[in-house]
Amino acid sequence: MTQAGYGKIERDESEVSYPRLVRIAEILKVKVEDIMNFNEKMIFNVTHNQVG
Repeated sequence: MTQAGYGKIERDESEVSYPRLVRIAEILKVKVEDIMNFNEKMIFNVTHNQVG
């Protein structure tokens, strides 16, 4: 997968097939379920609430 191709996925300009999702999970060393259930609002809130 190219960087441009991955960028299209992130910008929601391209659909992700299940086999491609499996490959992305393998590369990131996470479970497919972790990607499917990812909640960016949770990450954003945790990151910005830890300012010391």
